[in-house]
Amino acid sequence: HIIITGPDKQAGNRAVEELEKIHGSERASFVCGDVNDDKHFRDVFEMACERFGGVDILFNNAGMLNDKEWELTLDTNIKGVVRGTLLAFHYMGKDNCGKGGIVMQNASIVGLQPLCGAPVYSTTKHALIGTVVNFGSPFHFNRTGIRVVAVCPGVTVTELITGAGGKQYNDEWSEEAERELASLPSQECDALGKGVVYIAKYAPSGTVWIVEDYKLLYVEIPNRHSISKVVKDLKDG
Repeated sequence: HIIITGPDKQAGNRAVEELEKIHGSERASFVCGDVNDDKHFRDVFEMACERFGGVDILFNNAGMLNDKEWELTLDTNIKGVVRGTLLAFHYMGKDNCGKGGIVMQNASIVGLQPLCGAPVYSTTKHALIGTVVNFGSPFHFNRTGIRVVAVCPGVTVTELITGAGGKQYNDEWSEEAERELASLPSQECDALGKGVVYIAKYAPSGTVWIVEDYKLLYVEIPNRHSISKVVKDLKDG
């Protein structure tokens, strides 16, 4: 069973209808709310535990590509994801009588490269890579049994991308964001879905994956010592 949550009731109910046409009745449900509301997010976990015996997968998907509302973007894209991760640890962690599972952070390729026309959005996606490197570490996995991984979609045909042009800090930045996104290969949502299924099955905790141009790629996060060199020994004055 999949539980979808978000602020758009009409879109959420439509998604449930589409899923149940494919997978049968009583396979999906929608709860209207906002990931910035701690009580709402906690209540969704409580409902899942009461009705279905727990949560196996949290797909941390909340995100805004709207630098005009940069403070709300930071709250939603970073704090909302951290909130979801902490709630997952509480309700899913083996150290809290849970079964373990997986938390998938929906980052972006612009969490691994710039999107100069939407710098706040890109910054938030870089932050999500940081949540995976930290929350996905053996220290947390060994305690909770929860794998924390990142999915970094390339340009995927969704309303987030098609509606991004007029939502950046000013018109010049919006034009640059549109130009940058248009320069990258695009894909339909089914490619991302197939990638997510593979990642959910096989990805070790703390790993980062790209789904771009209908390809699944593994990202090797380098050790900082392997990519740095001494310029000057400051003890020499």
